Amino acid sequence: MTDVLGKLKRSAGLLFGLVLFVGIICFLGDANSFSVIERIKVRHLVVITVITLLINGVGAFRWKLLLSELGIANLPWRVLFENITLAKLTGHTFSDVFGDIAVRIHGLHHQKVSVGGVLFSVLAEKTFEALLLLSILSGWLYLTATDVDIASGCYSGLLIIVAVLTLFSQLPFRFAFWWVKRKNVDQKGYEAISPGFLPGLQAAGLSLVRYLLVTARYATVFRMLGITIDPLEVFYGTSFAHLGLVCSITPGGIGLVEAGWTGYLVYLSVTTGAIGQFLLVQRVVITICIALSAAIVFALRKIQIVS
Repeated sequence: MTDVLGKLKRSAGLLFGLVLFVGIICFLGDANSFSVIERIKVRHLVVITVITLLINGVGAFRWKLLLSELGIANLPWRVLFENITLAKLTGHTFSDVFGDIAVRIHGLHHQKVSVGGVLFSVLAEKTFEALLLLSILSGWLYLTATDVDIASGCYSGLLIIVAVLTLFSQLPFRFAFWWVKRKNVDQKGYEAISPGFLPGLQAAGLSLVRYLLVTARYATVFRMLGITIDPLEVFYGTSFAHLGLVCSITPGGIGLVEAGWTGYLVYLSVTTGAIGQFLLVQRVVITICIALSAAIVFALRKIQIVS
């Protein structure tokens, strides 16, 4: 019964996301909007696939750090990289929650890592990402409230981001244990572990590096379409888009990510036609590149096994 309900929830999330996505594209564009897909070239896919691999690579470094500092496991980076790559592909197909939790639990089961250990590390990771979004949005709100130009106020915004990450760098660990304990999941004594200040800063720093790579992926799509937008605007806009991923109710945040970008780009007075083109192309290109990155990783893994 639980399995049926899970499938129904994922199907409903997919349907809701697709309806929202198509509705936004149709509202912003016209009958010729979908022709913009023809402008996607192989070189664009290569660049964005490389960025996607780097995003997963940094994510694997962060996960390795969390697993190690929390005393859960000390696993090779390659194992975690492959696991995250598969999780992202699954999350983009079904739901991010299913990819990030079910796939990772299954992947690390063979490494003798308990369910509680995986949940603890993934929750800490997701809390770091939420904390990063909060710090970036705080910086943007400060610049907006003080009517400071984004470019000239970049140092003020960066200072706020660093301050929030530094002050609350221990929060993800505490929240993760609270949640795992509340759900009565096997904790293996993680409550006795105090990672310290430096590991929290390192995890926050890796989260910021990963976020910058995600920003670069969106900036590449803007450049590909010839849409002129300041890199700092893309940096702040990415946080609005990724609020949809925090919700994790649709596969890959489809519909919700586009809604976040729409609101932000309308605020920047970008034309509706250009917004529609960007939303359509980024969804198509990122989906293809996530699949390509997974194919590359597992092809290399197969070659390594054979050799």
